[in-house]
Amino acid sequence: MASCVLFWRGHDKAMAAEALAEEHLQQLFMDSEVKDNSHVEEMPEDFRCGVVGECIRSIEQENDLGVQDIMTNVLEEELPGIVEGYCAQNIGGQKSGFLHECVIVTSADGVEGAAEIINPPNLEEKLSWSALTKSSAESKERQGLDVLQPVETEESELEVTAVIKALECREGEHRRSSPASTSLRVLQWNVLADGLAQFGNFHRVEKEVLEWNVRAPLLLAKIMENEPDIICLQELNHFDDWLLPELQQYGYNGVFCKKPLSAAKKYKFPADGCAIFYQASRLQLQGKDEIQYVDAKGARQNQGALVCRFTDLKVNEEFIVATTHLKAKEGALNEQMRILQVQQLLQRIVIGEKDLLIPTITCGDFNAEPFSEVYKLFQQQFQSVYGLTCKCTPHQVAESEVLNICHSGCDGGAKAEPAYTTWKFKPGEEKRRTIDYIWYKPQSKLVPRRRWPIPSQSTIGENALPNAEFPSDHLPLTCEFVWRSSKAHPQ
Repeated sequence: MASCVLFWRGHDKAMAAEALAEEHLQQLFMDSEVKDNSHVEEMPEDFRCGVVGECIRSIEQENDLGVQDIMTNVLEEELPGIVEGYCAQNIGGQKSGFLHECVIVTSADGVEGAAEIINPPNLEEKLSWSALTKSSAESKERQGLDVLQPVETEESELEVTAVIKALECREGEHRRSSPASTSLRVLQWNVLADGLAQFGNFHRVEKEVLEWNVRAPLLLAKIMENEPDIICLQELNHFDDWLLPELQQYGYNGVFCKKPLSAAKKYKFPADGCAIFYQASRLQLQGKDEIQYVDAKGARQNQGALVCRFTDLKVNEEFIVATTHLKAKEGALNEQMRILQVQQLLQRIVIGEKDLLIPTITCGDFNAEPFSEVYKLFQQQFQSVYGLTCKCTPHQVAESEVLNICHSGCDGGAKAEPAYTTWKFKPGEEKRRTIDYIWYKPQSKLVPRRRWPIPSQSTIGENALPNAEFPSDHLPLTCEFVWRSSKAHPQ
């Protein structure tokens, strides 16, 4: 099976690039003792890969897109037989936001070069020429372009699609409108722990969809889709070995609070827990607390919370972010445990703070529905972002429409919450419930301005969650906050 190296092909022209590209190539030919391009096919496969890789790196170093384009053309002309086709998978340009073409160069060891250029994790195991050209064919058909014929292999189509989504995510970074913006975007998501996915008795779900190598790139793409400044996650059990190093490439740092008795461990998977990631260039971590809940007798429970105090360097304001995962399962005894856990969380983030007006955002999987006692208790101190209604938006907000919340926004309470934040089929039952929330202190300086929609059942699909598009049994929630004193707040 042929392997792949990718490089960008721009769309402007700059004739001066020809000489520069040829200079690079001639130097490479000299180093390899190949006099001209007529002898390229005589190169050993591994060295040909090295030549192509060096040319690609030279192209990548050029900031001028026209220069990149001409150097690409020269590479095609000077290295006959190596460049075998194009993949027109559209990926947002990192510098200009335009659409690039990906040139696929096949060789014996080309994947190593690709990993160096675009640097996704474990790319060697993810990409195949056939799968990428298959994706290319679909894209080209939409654009009316010539279509390459894919070659059948055993490569997982789901796996490759997941990686392509992650690459789109990686190349789409820095799309936020303005560096001067003081808006603060928060993501909340129970990501479904590795191990609990495979052994969670999910019905109507293909087994392959539950595997980590398929879910991981999809999770990353979803996390980064709306470019949050703060990311609150539950059931994360690949913190150090996956998500932290991934998000550090986007400028995030993070903290993690592990469950002492994670259910994932009985299936021989890492322990899961809660995590908070934050944009380190903007948000300065002042301190963190890990809360371990206790029962009525003082015995430690498996559930807990993570509380972080930040300074927003853009406005020189402090605020608190907390994330929690409360006791699961229905029933009166479990509800009483959740009430006790919420009381302990409120004791820390409200009563435990000297400044009672300090802005506080609390995210989590509360395992409690809107009309529960847990919801009512938390609502005494906080408002749910997804429970807000806006008088200046009288029409029914479309599924894909982001709701803008103005000063006339009010708390609609439990009845205004979405119909579900988790939806799945388990043995003999369908579970469709609202149990995930983003809460904020309404009297503080940090207030919600926009919130992202929950996808409809038709968008998710009749087999519910998780699936090939949505990699968790919960849906992500996203809200954008602004500081009241900020000019970014709508008047």
